Amino acid sequence: MVGRDCFESHLPTLPPGSQYEGIAEASDNRITIRAMTGTQVETFDCSLGPDGTVTQSSD
Repeated sequence: MVGRDCFESHLPTLPPGSQYEGIAEASDNRITIRAMTGTQVETFDCSLGPDGTVTQSSD
């Protein structure tokens, strides 16, 4: 799952107990996901490779 892979790439910087909520938007080379980080839902970006896999998290 590309969304879950993106979430896991950001996980080391998220507070304990953060939860993946889903994909907010996607394009050919980028994905934006939603995650619950305590009391609010935040969005995070990841770059996608040509094969559609997560290549790096973006800030």
